[in-house]
Amino acid sequence: MSFDVTTTTVRIYTTTVTQVTGCSTSWVSYLTCHTNGFNCVTNGTQVSCSPIRVCETNLYSVIGNCKTITNQQIQAMTITNRAVVYTTNFVAHVACTNDFGGSAVYRVTQSLSGVVAANPDCDQLAGYFPAEATFQATFAAHLQQPGWRGYHTGVMSILSGTNVIATGQVLGSNGNGSQGALEPCAICGHFEGVWQGTIIQNSALKGLQIHATYAGDMPAGTCDANVLPRGPVTLTIDGVVVLTNCFLPAPAGQ
Repeated sequence: MSFDVTTTTVRIYTTTVTQVTGCSTSWVSYLTCHTNGFNCVTNGTQVSCSPIRVCETNLYSVIGNCKTITNQQIQAMTITNRAVVYTTNFVAHVACTNDFGGSAVYRVTQSLSGVVAANPDCDQLAGYFPAEATFQATFAAHLQQPGWRGYHTGVMSILSGTNVIATGQVLGSNGNGSQGALEPCAICGHFEGVWQGTIIQNSALKGLQIHATYAGDMPAGTCDANVLPRGPVTLTIDGVVVLTNCFLPAPAGQ
């Protein structure tokens, strides 16, 4: 809280005023003459001329007998000062400690691999990836005991033998659902995230970007509050391949 305090101060000071008085004016005349043509007279064959002089009298004023008087004058000046005074009010507040009872956080590395199987109802890239294509992923996960909720980052790739078809970065969460009322908010053994990848295989799709989401689950009964989740995983990848033109190139051999 703050409020204003206004104080008024009157300051007295002296100034000096100089006045000039008693001056008188006198006039001084000056005669000025100049030649204005000639006056000539003819006498037989003789011509005689004399200059014509024109004179004027001009008057000029002269001021004199002036006296200088110096007077002291007393003046007052009012100064108003405004000060802002701040006060501190003590208000009770609730402090949160975020104490969850000393839950341990584990930093683990998770490795996944398996065969890529196309979904005939959704997949528009059938024939572009080899039938024996596999996926591999490595996650660096931070998981909190006992529910094993947390997050992960890493790399996911699609391969044909030892040849990399597509690869990119992943970022996701562990142990929680994202479907609102369609699934529980805490799901042990569940993970999901996004995959931003690039097709690097020397094919018609080389260089195209992949924007996909993925979701994985471990079978029920594999979760234990004292044991990190592990075991078989069912993984679904759904997304799009971004074309650089309006037409999808034909698969190799077609």
